Amino acid sequence: MALRVIDWTALAVDARSGPAGLAALISGLLVRGELRAGDRLPSERDFAELLGASRATVREAIHELELKGIVDRRRGRGTVIAPASGVVDGLLGTLDTGQRGLHDVQDLRATVEPAIASRAAARATRADLALLREILEECETGRSARRAAELDERFHSGVARAARNPLLAALVESGAERIREARGRAHRIAVARRDSHAGHQQVLRAIEAGDAAAAAAAMSAHLRYASTRLA
Repeated sequence: MALRVIDWTALAVDARSGPAGLAALISGLLVRGELRAGDRLPSERDFAELLGASRATVREAIHELELKGIVDRRRGRGTVIAPASGVVDGLLGTLDTGQRGLHDVQDLRATVEPAIASRAAARATRADLALLREILEECETGRSARRAAELDERFHSGVARAARNPLLAALVESGAERIREARGRAHRIAVARRDSHAGHQQVLRAIEAGDAAAAAAAMSAHLRYASTRLA
C-alpha cells in the first residue's frame, strides 16, 4: 500500500521525548485515524531524518510498537500498520480489568467518541441511520437491564461504524468489552437507563441532521454522564 501523506516533520520536536514518546505519538495518529491498517511507515533512516531524531530512537520506538502488535516488520516489505484487531489489542492491552482500567477506557472514550460522532454526522449512510433508529426504538419498548446494556453497546458501535473507519470501530468495540460488566451494573438502575437513552437520542438527532459539531457535543455530554454511572 502506498505511504499515506503525513507531515512527519510536525512531530520533530516531540520526538525528543525519546522512544516511548515517539511510540505514543504514532499510536495517537492511529487513534485519530490519520494512520490506518496497512499503511507503511518510512524507512528507519528516512524516519530519523524527517523527525530530527537518532536512528536508535526510531528503532526502539518501532520495536516497542512491534512488541505490542501495532506494527508488523518484514524483510523486503518494511514496517506496516497491523490489521485493526492487532492495533487495538496493542493500544488497549495494557489495561487491567479493575477500576483503573475502567477509568482509562472512559478517558479514551471521552477523547475519541465525540470525534467519531462528528465523523458519523458527515459520513453515515441511510442504512447506518436506520440501524441506529432501530436500536433506539427497541429501547423504548420495555426492556430488561441486561438488554438495555446490550443496546447501549450496540448504539455506540453503530455510531463508530457510521464513521466509516474500521480502526475506530474496532477501538470502540474493544473498549466496550472492557467496560461490559460495569455497563451492565449501571443499567440496573431505571433512571440510568432513561438518561442513557435520552443521551443517545440527542446524539442521533445531531447525526441525522448532519451537524458534526452538535454530534460531538452531544456525545461528550452523554459520556460525561455515563462516566459517573459506570464509576
